[in-house]
Amino acid sequence: MGRVALSLLLAVLVSPVAAGAAWPLDVAQWVEIPIPRASRVDREVWESAANWSPLEWRVQGRAGQTIAEPRNGSDTALPQQPEFMRGLARFGRIDAFIQVKDGWLVGFERGGSDSALYWFNHDGGRHERIGAQHIGGFFARADGIHAIEGSNAPGAHDGAVIRIARVQPGGRWQTNLLTRLPNTPQAVSMAADGTALITLSDALVAIDPQGQLHGVLADAPWPKFYPNSSTLSADEQRLYIGMRQYVAEFDRATRRLRFLVPSRDALHRLTREEERGIRGYVKVQVVRRSLALPRS
Repeated sequence: MGRVALSLLLAVLVSPVAAGAAWPLDVAQWVEIPIPRASRVDREVWESAANWSPLEWRVQGRAGQTIAEPRNGSDTALPQQPEFMRGLARFGRIDAFIQVKDGWLVGFERGGSDSALYWFNHDGGRHERIGAQHIGGFFARADGIHAIEGSNAPGAHDGAVIRIARVQPGGRWQTNLLTRLPNTPQAVSMAADGTALITLSDALVAIDPQGQLHGVLADAPWPKFYPNSSTLSADEQRLYIGMRQYVAEFDRATRRLRFLVPSRDALHRLTREEERGIRGYVKVQVVRRSLALPRS
């Protein structure tokens, strides 16, 4: 084996993604990584290391456990995705889907602000375009099918919860606004009492069974981690959120937020040069802000 080939093989064998094959998928076996609280500089280093991590976790409930699996950027298949959906690449990337009485509702994204919501019959042979919403997730309640929607375009901070229904039997699917959200929604999980727990790009909120919006966790420290999925524990005590580098665990009773990894070996670590550059940049920004403050 040549030197170049051997180097490539070793890189694969020791890479975080390859090493993950031996990591536990049950997050109950994962370890906590404390959030730095010493200084803004330490926090920025922590956030940047996670932001540049090659690992991204998708969570789901399975047989009473919370399972986290690495999400491959080239893999467009979602958990429990019907087989016919693998042939829908011409519509875009599937971001979310839900089964309804006469088929499936599917949310697609082509990139940027080019998104669409479709209905497909059970085998995918027929379809109907419903609208241009970017769907982050669907959820079913007693009053029908709902979805979280909002643009994923850079700088976008809008979101909403919408209801999707056929106004008349056999008629076209239509959407109507249930409530506005304070930021872009990324994932949603339903509690048994009908409460929808919605992960925003920077917070957690809840929609109660009466459709009222409530704040749950403000200023969540994950805007650079890009949440992609969420699931409740079997006892609904904890909400788990899949994202880049970490799985976040939020205790609904104590409001405690923890960040988990399968092993400390899974942590992405900055080089000395990268960390030095970040620390220097943050210190310069702090000085600039202090000089810009009005003098008393």
